[in-house]
Amino acid sequence: MKISYNWLQQYISAEIHPDAAADCLTATGLEVEHLTSSGGDPKLLQQLKVGEVLTKSAHPNADRLALAKVDIGEMAPLNIVCGAPNLEAGQKVAVACVGVEIPMKDGESLTIRKSKIRGEYSEGMLCSEREIGLSEDHSGILVLPGTAKVGLPLLDVIDLETDYQFDIGLTPNRSDAMSHYGVARDLVAALRAQGKSASCKPIKSAALPGNLPSVGLSIKDGTACPRYSLLKITGVEVKDSPQWIQQSLKSIGLKSINNVVDATNFVLWEIGQPLHAFDADHVDQESIIVRKASDKEKFVTLDDKSIKLDKEDLVISDAKGPLCLAGVYGGKNSGVTQKTTSILLESAYFDATTIRKTSVRHGLRTDAAQRYEKGADPEILQFGLQRAVDILRETCPNLALEGYNFFDSGALKPTEVKLSLEYLDQLSGLSFSYATVVQILEDLDIKVLNEENGWLTLSIPMYRSDVTRPEDVIEEILRIYGFDRVSIPDRVHSSLTFQDRFQVKSWADRLAGLLNGFGYSEIMTNSISKSKHYQGLGEEDLARIVCLENSMTSELDIMRPNLIPEGLEVIAYNINRKSDNLRLFEFGYTYSKSGAAYGQRRELAIYFSSPGSLRHWSGDVSQQDFNAFKGLVDAINKNLKLSAQSMKAWSGTFAQGQEFMINKKVFLRLGEVLHEAKEQFNINQPVFVALFDIDNVLSLIDKDVPHMMSIPTTLNVHRDLTIHLEENMPYHQVSRTLSDLNIKELIHWNLVDDFRDEDKIGKALKAWTIHFVLNFGDITPSDASIDQIMQDIIQALQQKFGANIAQ
Repeated sequence: MKISYNWLQQYISAEIHPDAAADCLTATGLEVEHLTSSGGDPKLLQQLKVGEVLTKSAHPNADRLALAKVDIGEMAPLNIVCGAPNLEAGQKVAVACVGVEIPMKDGESLTIRKSKIRGEYSEGMLCSEREIGLSEDHSGILVLPGTAKVGLPLLDVIDLETDYQFDIGLTPNRSDAMSHYGVARDLVAALRAQGKSASCKPIKSAALPGNLPSVGLSIKDGTACPRYSLLKITGVEVKDSPQWIQQSLKSIGLKSINNVVDATNFVLWEIGQPLHAFDADHVDQESIIVRKASDKEKFVTLDDKSIKLDKEDLVISDAKGPLCLAGVYGGKNSGVTQKTTSILLESAYFDATTIRKTSVRHGLRTDAAQRYEKGADPEILQFGLQRAVDILRETCPNLALEGYNFFDSGALKPTEVKLSLEYLDQLSGLSFSYATVVQILEDLDIKVLNEENGWLTLSIPMYRSDVTRPEDVIEEILRIYGFDRVSIPDRVHSSLTFQDRFQVKSWADRLAGLLNGFGYSEIMTNSISKSKHYQGLGEEDLARIVCLENSMTSELDIMRPNLIPEGLEVIAYNINRKSDNLRLFEFGYTYSKSGAAYGQRRELAIYFSSPGSLRHWSGDVSQQDFNAFKGLVDAINKNLKLSAQSMKAWSGTFAQGQEFMINKKVFLRLGEVLHEAKEQFNINQPVFVALFDIDNVLSLIDKDVPHMMSIPTTLNVHRDLTIHLEENMPYHQVSRTLSDLNIKELIHWNLVDDFRDEDKIGKALKAWTIHFVLNFGDITPSDASIDQIMQDIIQALQQKFGANIAQ
């Protein structure tokens, strides 16, 4: 959101430098992401010349370019190639001649040279406002007044007014700050909290007469439209706005349309109240009806687009049909034109949820909709009308107010909150004086209704729908007082707490810590996915996908049934940025439906991807990569005390491999992403994936609450053992046998090598090297005790699998 410094300064009694204002606003929670200046560099404007376009002709080699002869007061006119859509003969324009340097956005500069453009010489450049720093307007070249004298420096013919723009990143709850006056209110409150003298200047406006005739108004849905004001104005002359209005709108990147539209836009950005003007002559019987639309009712928007309405859409209509999508978009047939002489001016408060659903449903994102859906101020409807009337009177001397009507359902009431001053001090860690608290609250329009025994009864302004609890009020006080003024104590007192029951989050955090220890990074992806990833599914599988009725974009239209596509997007994103040795994991939900029932499951996806043989000197190392990845999965199973009872082939949509089961429950799927799936994301290196079904895992694991143990005083003992086994022997059976030994000193083991060679170890055999880690707690182990444990392991493997020990 852009806020103009010069416009903002009109409502503040104290002078404050733009940099200081930006810092102060950021400290209050209105983060100024960028601070830019406009108005132009005088040195540059001095070098630019006023020129007159003598002729305009088509470029022989380019449809979108034109050839212009431009007089700049010298002996011969310049030939300039220009692509601006608004270029016409007879215009006075800003000309950058050969040798002038035009600053660019990236800090570089463009030096104008005589050059050929599509085969035609160009001896300069006709400038837009953005190119010379006057504004962000780049829709066409800057057209100067006809009185500008050819050959003069541009600096001599324009009023150079330097301004600054605050680009504020608003949080969704701060609709009250979506206007210049709202930002001024926070800035003044923060300045006063710092002990500086400042106040908000009141906006003066003439009140509406109290004896106006009633205008036709019928509200059919008081829930979706709790308040509505309608004012009939005659004597309207549609023309250009006053220069100060045009300049104000231009300072925030808005283009002037006409005096009526500009007045509504100005009020929107001044106080945050959306207004809408209907041509009264195009409203049947000059009577407005606010109602829900009929299902599939047709409506033509202001930009001539036909849409079918939903029965939940709120419309402003007359007896003939919809005139406007309430709070979202105007209609074609009732808009203000050059022939308009009387208008019906709307100032309303609409239900936030209704407006947001309509806006998203039809893809119509407007400034008005953004304010309504975040929560507008229902108490300034009439003031918004008054302000618009004041502005219109400047250009419409015969303007008259001919009628007024107001509807109030009575449902909107200010929220009351009780705040304990003791609780304020306790939660903030500060000791506030009563005077400081009251000053901050009053500066934020929060009224103190009563004070008794350290308790304040507060009335919250209705434009702050997010402030409903004492904690919310405390946050408001602290952000104005300054979070940076809250001192950090020298000593922090804390007590250890113990949980007597199993905590899923703590368990997941420990599992994430284990993965971090193996060098894996956690990712978080969107639960909303793209249906195009699942186009190859059969009808039965497609029927289980949860589709979104009102998707934010045309692509993100389903709830993800699988974690892998989003994981592959992250992998592709990193590979494209030269980070291709990837170890990633994600905890997330997948979604499905069965008939009318919807379900979700918790999953853990682990990814390993490396260029492998694409770069390694020794050739194909993908098998070693997979063994390393499998070793990680085994370590996780060991940590979770899971040992598969059976396994079978897994062929999924995006990957294939093996799935592992306990009690016929699949708890793990392990394999490699399919080539076709990788092609979708332009990935040309191996990607291995492990999918843990967390819901099934939680039903299988021991949920004993972990207890603290003393740190062992002896070092771990490491041993490697190489055994010969049958070639088709699965590792999970070997791992389960080791786990069943219940050797307390054996704390970890993993497969480190898989060797196969008929000449050296025999036909249909393989040699596995398994790494063992032993720890004996506080006892220093003897060689004999270590050897005894290894002998027990060897004996078990020999008896169970007929394993031979490699010599």
